[in-house]
Amino acid sequence: MILEHIDPSIAELQQKLSQEQPKIQEWFQTQTHHKVFYASMDVRFSHFKVAACDTNLYPAGWNHMHQDDEQAILNQMQQSLGKHKRILLIPEAHTTNIGYYENLFSLRSYLEKSGYQVTVASTIPYLRDTTSITLPQQRAIDLHPLVKLEITPQHYDAIILNHDRIHQVVPEINDWQIPVIPYAELGWNQRKKSTHFLHYNQVAQAFCETFDIDPFRLMIHTEALDSISLQNPEDRTKLKDKTAQILAQIQNCYQERSINKVPFVAIKANGGTYGNAVMMVSNPEEIDHLSKKQKSAMEKVKGSEFVDSLIIQEGIHSDYTHENHAAEPVLYTCNHAIVGAFIRSHPDKSQAANLNSKGMQFTPISWQNMQSQGVESPLLLPSIAAQIALIACSKEAS
Repeated sequence: MILEHIDPSIAELQQKLSQEQPKIQEWFQTQTHHKVFYASMDVRFSHFKVAACDTNLYPAGWNHMHQDDEQAILNQMQQSLGKHKRILLIPEAHTTNIGYYENLFSLRSYLEKSGYQVTVASTIPYLRDTTSITLPQQRAIDLHPLVKLEITPQHYDAIILNHDRIHQVVPEINDWQIPVIPYAELGWNQRKKSTHFLHYNQVAQAFCETFDIDPFRLMIHTEALDSISLQNPEDRTKLKDKTAQILAQIQNCYQERSINKVPFVAIKANGGTYGNAVMMVSNPEEIDHLSKKQKSAMEKVKGSEFVDSLIIQEGIHSDYTHENHAAEPVLYTCNHAIVGAFIRSHPDKSQAANLNSKGMQFTPISWQNMQSQGVESPLLLPSIAAQIALIACSKEAS
């Protein structure tokens, strides 16, 4: 992983934050009111700013963790789950993607190596009997139909969700009198990205005030548009006008800091993940010329859920490359601690593109090795952004 260029202001910031790590970690601890069990953060790092542009509370890339980080993952799982020995793990039901089941296999393995008994219970509607999913390297994972299981405190100590819309499939989940981790209410059917980034920017602002940093370096401008359909010409005009306004604000920030980049925004669904319903816009006129296919793509997220709320978010160019491809780091946390990371790269995308799309590639990174590099670590500033996102999640959970 290579960081193409470091602006002097960012290099100075990196040096400053490296020297103040003890105070920084103490500050983060004072801001934490609820520890999120696990999460992943997509981080964009340009040569002039860094921010976590997406935070997933049901991360699905545990198969991309580096082997060096296994013990750290196990330690944090044990600290978080404590005496909850019998675990019911509920995965996504929308996909038959082998990559997702690889993630599920790894997550279950980490839990089992941490000392827990794990039953994987699926909400797939047509699943009537226990089914074994065959994976590469002669591995397999058994899915048990959730509807066939007796779910009581006598059978399970905790339920871990890797399913981000569980309330829509199992509305009675909170009636089972078993701890649900993370809270079912944090699924995308209720959680909004606009709320997360409101908290994120408030935390970033407070962090910057505490450590005397230009807030522009760590904040990410985000605004929401509700009750909107790109099929409606009036709504497209609203989106175009708001996009133009935000692009002008970003351009002003660039000019004040002598940044020679073309500003752009990411227009995203206000809920949902997997890189669906995302488009990058650098000129508001582009919105007038969206194709039928582009409009339709922006109206559906995972599981064909309809989109009626969007966010317009400041775009951040990624100055990371991996094997000469545009790249971005994705950091993984457990028990409110960073435990691993990987690089997402794409051979066919630019540094201003959405890299979370078909054709992306994953490369595990040793987080333990990154930590040992101190100020030289290319993940020092992304780790700060990830911890800001964690505090924002803490505030959402509270």
